[in-house]
Amino acid sequence: MNELKNISSDNGANTGTQVTKEELGSREFYNRLNVDNVWLYRENESPVLKMPATNAKVVTELNIANIGKKFNITTDVKETDGTKGGTITGEDELPYEEVKSSNDSTKEIKIEPDEGYKIVKITINGEKYEFKANQDGTYTLPNFENMQEDKHIVVSFAKEEQILTINKVDKDTKEPLTGAEFKILPKSIDLTNKLSQAAQYYFPLNSEKGKYISNNSTIDNSFALSYISIPFPKKGKYYIEINAKVSSEEGKDIGYATINKGRGPNTSHGDGTTFLEFMNISGEIDSKNYKSDLIEYDGTGNYFLSLVYSKDAQNSVGEDALFINSIKLCRDESEALKETTDTNGQIKAALVEGDYEITEIKAPEEYVLNEEPIEFTFDSNNKTLTIENESKAKISVNHYLWTEIDGITNQKVADSEKYFGDLGNNYSTSPNFKVEYEIVK
Repeated sequence: MNELKNISSDNGANTGTQVTKEELGSREFYNRLNVDNVWLYRENESPVLKMPATNAKVVTELNIANIGKKFNITTDVKETDGTKGGTITGEDELPYEEVKSSNDSTKEIKIEPDEGYKIVKITINGEKYEFKANQDGTYTLPNFENMQEDKHIVVSFAKEEQILTINKVDKDTKEPLTGAEFKILPKSIDLTNKLSQAAQYYFPLNSEKGKYISNNSTIDNSFALSYISIPFPKKGKYYIEINAKVSSEEGKDIGYATINKGRGPNTSHGDGTTFLEFMNISGEIDSKNYKSDLIEYDGTGNYFLSLVYSKDAQNSVGEDALFINSIKLCRDESEALKETTDTNGQIKAALVEGDYEITEIKAPEEYVLNEEPIEFTFDSNNKTLTIENESKAKISVNHYLWTEIDGITNQKVADSEKYFGDLGNNYSTSPNFKVEYEIVK
């Protein structure tokens, strides 16, 4: 083995990449090394620099960084609602193929859906890969050329009835729009009307105010307690969001929420026995949202949300109550599907039946972003959604010569400027004047 010693690190120490004598004298090694044309080829001998090594230090270091290195190709199937729905070559092999730097991959990667399923999505290193499946529904990836990094391929399958198609089009022309990015998340579940009484005092519905209000006002050393058995629809990450108001003696009469697993409703507070505690409010606080920490539901066990208004004070201050406006069970943002429209202006996403919120998080270039979530019920009779985008206002600025004699002439004094903007906003122009003129208008 020989060591290439012509690279100097910043601290003056010599470093290098181990290569064999045969590799040093090969044309392949020379071609990889000489991308910046600073090396001289010598048959069956190691290349030499055409310039002093000090001048080539940075270039050389970059060029040989990957020589002799190998990159891995790995594959995987992303499950939809616990089901794979197909296979991809190499998914159980780590790695499926090892490829030397700058070489091409050689092993076939074939994607095959199970009967009744279709390929919905392919990503390579997290980036969406556009493809057209064969007539039999399969797809074979082309070989990777000039490998310079690891490649991880993930494929998703779904039944035809599980595929939501989103069409993104221009509001006026109905032309398809590429590059629109959406977030798809199951809609939150309203639990407000599921409150149950769990003690002598609780949170009955006040029909006049349309809220659930604790009914232990003026009762010293008491607590109001209502609860909900949390109905998780499937495994996943969730949180509870409560919109509440309190009017009480600050620091004495407190409203709070707890989440327990398997213990049923309870008033435990601050003693570490509850699974989660949140809200904890007192004094005069108007209605606002309170969000619990994440609950990672694994499909087992019963969870209970308890709402408590605890009175320790002898005095009644304000309305002396905790007001519950709404309670929601929400999926965590980390579990949202994020999809981008392809060249046909389409997204195809694998979903299970249910209610969803679809939010545009990036508009196509030159179009207005629609940030308002779209509520959509996905089922076997409702699998396609068309969303329109309004184009931004087009602004064209032309610069013409004005004279005292002729007024505005046809002579341009600067290149025309074109912008896209929002109606009602003010914009500044930056003309590139061809000659010196005084701007008067």
